[in-house]
Amino acid sequence: MSGRIKTIAKLLEAARYRHDLYTTFSDCMEAMAISMANAVDLTQREEREARYLKIVGRYDRQTIET
Repeated sequence: MSGRIKTIAKLLEAARYRHDLYTTFSDCMEAMAISMANAVDLTQREEREARYLKIVGRYDRQTIET
């Protein structure tokens, strides 16, 4: 396993205290997709931003900033 993958796995494991690994991974991927979409497509930005805030609201600030 590459160093980058190990780092990502370590970060996901650190967030497991509250959610199972599947949920943590899914939330991470969805939040990244929303961020990328909002950078290039403004037509549905408000709806996506609301979804993004709902996702990150499940985690504490330290986890999000990691």
